[in-house]
Amino acid sequence: MRFDVDWLADGPNAAPEERATIADLAISIGGRNACENEQPRRRGKGGRGAGSRNVRSATAATVSVYPLAEEIAFNWWRLFGGRDTELPLVDGRGGYAVPDVRLAYDGAQFEARCVPIEYKNPQVRFTVPCGERSTRAQAEAALTDFVERVVAQLAAGGVRESGLQLRWARVQASRRNAEESAFCEAAGALGIDPYGVEDEDAEFIASAGALFSDEPLAELLSGLTVLRQRDIASDRAVIEWLRRAEARGSSLSSLPAVGDLRQGMVDSRRASTGEPPGCAGYRCASAARRRLDIGIGERFDVMSLAARLGGTAFDTAGSVSGVRAVVRWCGEAAHVHLRTANSRYAQESELFALGRAVGDAVANPPAERSAVNDLRNAVRQAAGRAFAAEFLAPIDEILSMRNDGKDLYDMAADLGVAEEVVERQLQNRERIEAAIRQ
Repeated sequence: MRFDVDWLADGPNAAPEERATIADLAISIGGRNACENEQPRRRGKGGRGAGSRNVRSATAATVSVYPLAEEIAFNWWRLFGGRDTELPLVDGRGGYAVPDVRLAYDGAQFEARCVPIEYKNPQVRFTVPCGERSTRAQAEAALTDFVERVVAQLAAGGVRESGLQLRWARVQASRRNAEESAFCEAAGALGIDPYGVEDEDAEFIASAGALFSDEPLAELLSGLTVLRQRDIASDRAVIEWLRRAEARGSSLSSLPAVGDLRQGMVDSRRASTGEPPGCAGYRCASAARRRLDIGIGERFDVMSLAARLGGTAFDTAGSVSGVRAVVRWCGEAAHVHLRTANSRYAQESELFALGRAVGDAVANPPAERSAVNDLRNAVRQAAGRAFAAEFLAPIDEILSMRNDGKDLYDMAADLGVAEEVVERQLQNRERIEAAIRQ
């Protein structure tokens, strides 16, 4: 991703920030120019029959880039702290016609993509669909370069203490301080402004940060935010639930075999360059089934799977909203605190959550604690979900059952999982087989 800015002379804009930052803008994503656009020419002698002569093509968007830089600066911590959330730059276009560029970070890879968009006023159509995935460092470098070029242009134009300049100075100061940066990302994961945090939110971040850190903290907090309106009482209830769960006897959460599995997953856990999220989970699941000598046709429920993993006294930890399980490592000993599900599909829900927790423990980088929740596009959740799907519903067994004439419902019932799991396995068949072959 790259922002190419060709500064133009001051425009007629009323706001000095915008007047000083008029430019021809091109945004390169995946080697394509997201700013390529088409505009209608004024109708001349050619009339309707002139065809393409009535369309003017351009390779840049002539706009003030100030609003886009401001959108990035003010949403910096939400962009890099949040999971399962996109930053659409059009939200900050300030009335200008710009391409529909969307930015997101899953905890491991940064995604930039653009989809075609058409405006009526001014009448312009951005035509290029494109996308790329990069590292966080690469994304930060590209975005920082763009914002700082805009800030420098403002200063060169005599603009001082604009909202962008003040905000960017705060963001940069926070980025230079590891502790402050971690707090800001945690606030961003909760969807709140780190520079205007209420006391009760700051206290909650501190209490969560005492138990979780780094990517597991971002995923825990994002999971409390994405699927519902935040409620501080519900957020605190998750921490209280976990403390009660950890105060139980250790035998109720201990899964001794998980530690041994993890030790044997070093090669399977390693992701290949450019590999889609979750592939390491598929590989680890296949390897785990071999190591545990799970035969074709062997099926599990929560207690039988826990027993297979050495948890002879394993039990669920009560109901809570916001997490499905929490994995904790005490040295080399793995513990899973599994939420008690309250629904007609509790059996399938709890089994899949336990499978995801085991996957989180063996397929992801080590963490003292990590949560299993409802995020869809977070890196640890993707690995755990892929592990659970392939461990409980291996694609080879699904294909065999389908060849025997079983439908989606029958296959899911046989395997003890939701129909959606079987359906997704079939949809991802090529990805699963490619991952396991690695």
